[in-house]
Amino acid sequence: MPLVLHMQNVSRSFSSPSGVVPILRNVNLRVLSGTAVAIRGPSGCGKSTLLYLAGTLDQPTSGHIEILGENPWRLSTNRLAAFRNQHIGFVFQDHQLLPQCSVLENVLLPSLAGFNSQGDVRNRALKLIDRVGLSHRLHQRPGRLSGGERQRVAVCRALIHQPSLLLADEPTGNLDPETAADVGSLLLEVAAENDTALLCVTHSDELAARFLHTIQLHQGCAKFGEFPVSA
Repeated sequence: MPLVLHMQNVSRSFSSPSGVVPILRNVNLRVLSGTAVAIRGPSGCGKSTLLYLAGTLDQPTSGHIEILGENPWRLSTNRLAAFRNQHIGFVFQDHQLLPQCSVLENVLLPSLAGFNSQGDVRNRALKLIDRVGLSHRLHQRPGRLSGGERQRVAVCRALIHQPSLLLADEPTGNLDPETAADVGSLLLEVAAENDTALLCVTHSDELAARFLHTIQLHQGCAKFGEFPVSA
C-alpha cells in the first residue's frame, strides 16, 4: 500500500506573552492508503493542530512532513493550493458551507477554484449527493438544512476530487446519535471504497470504536508508528 502521510519528528509551538507554548512535540507518523485512524485525547492536547499540519493548513515549527512523497512546503503558494485541492479533503465540525450557495454549488466548490479536475465533476457531485439521500435538497441553501444534512453536504464536498487523504475534525460532534452514526459510516465506507487514508479527530467513544487504528495523543507527545501496523 502506498504511503500517503509521513511525519518525522514534527513539532509545533506558538508564541504567547508568557513565552513559547509547545503544542506538538516530536511526532512520528506514517499512514498508508486505505487506512482509517481515529485521533483521540483530551481537549488542548494538539489533535486539531496535528490535523491542520497534515492538511497543509499549518506549517510545523520543526520536523518534516511528506504527503504522497511530496514536501508541501517546497511548493509555491499556488502549487500548494492546487496540491491541497487535488489530494486532500476536509470535513470540519461546523461544516463551513457557503450560506449563499445551494447544496450542489457547495459540493462543487473545490472544482471551481481554478484547478484542473478529472472526469465529469458535476455527475460525480450528483451521485455523491444522491448517495447521502439529499437529491431532493439539491437546490436548497444550508440555512434550510438540518445539522446532519449540512454535515453530509460537507462530506460530499470533501470527496468530490476523490482525495488520497481525508481529514475530519470532530465530524459528528454536533449531531444526534443516529445522525452521527450515519455520518461516521459514510466516512469509513467511502474511505475504504476509494483506498483513501482517513484521519479523524473525535471525542466520541462510539465513533472511535469503529476504527481499526487509534492514536492516543497526550500533551502533544507521542511516537505513533505506522498505520496499518504490520503483524
